Amino acid sequence: MIDSSFKSFQSIVPPNRTVPLSQGQSDRVCRDLNAIYIDILGLLDNYAWAMVYQAGSPATQAAKPLAINLFKPPFTADTALKPTADILQVFKDWEKVVKTRRNPAAHRMPLYVPPAALSPADVIEFERYEDLISKALHAQEFEKLEPLRERRSRIGSLVPKFLHDPDGPVMDIYPILPEDIGQVVKIGRIAQTFLREHGRTTAT
Repeated sequence: MIDSSFKSFQSIVPPNRTVPLSQGQSDRVCRDLNAIYIDILGLLDNYAWAMVYQAGSPATQAAKPLAINLFKPPFTADTALKPTADILQVFKDWEKVVKTRRNPAAHRMPLYVPPAALSPADVIEFERYEDLISKALHAQEFEKLEPLRERRSRIGSLVPKFLHDPDGPVMDIYPILPEDIGQVVKIGRIAQTFLREHGRTTAT
C-alpha cells in the first residue's frame, strides 16, 4: 500500500513540478500522503506485535495494546526482544519525529500539500480573476466562468512542501517523504530477519 500510494503521489507531484495543483489533484495527493503515513505508523505497530507474538514473554504478550512499541518498554525490556530492540534504537529519534510531526491522527489534523504559492503579483492577478468571475456571475454570463476559473487555477507555482499543524513547521516533500519510506523499509528488514529466525513451528 505504501508503494502504490507513493507512486500515485509522485505521478502528480514529481520533484521538478512547478505548475499549481488542480482541486482534484490536490485532493488526491493529500489522500495519498495521509495514506502513506498511516501505513508507515501502522506497519511499525504490526512489526512490534508480530515480534512479541513470536518470541515475547507471557508478560509482554499480556501488555495493553497501546503499550507495545518497537522503541519503548515492555518491548525493549523483554529479554528475547532486547537484542533486536537495541539494533532498532538508531531509528528511535526518527520514529518520534514522524509520530509528532507527520502523524495524520495527531490532533485530528491531516497532512496537507498546498496547491500553489502566490507571490504579491500573483495575489493581485488572482484577485483580478476573482472580480471577473464575480462580475460574470452577476451578469449571468455563465459561459465565461469555466475559462476564467481555468486561468485562475494556473496562477502561482507549486512549492513541493507539506504541513501538518498550521502553526507547525513546513516540511519539504523531497527528500523527507522518500527518506521516511526508506527508514521503514530498513526497519522492516530487521524485523523480518527476527521473525524468520524466531518462526514458530507447528507439530505434525
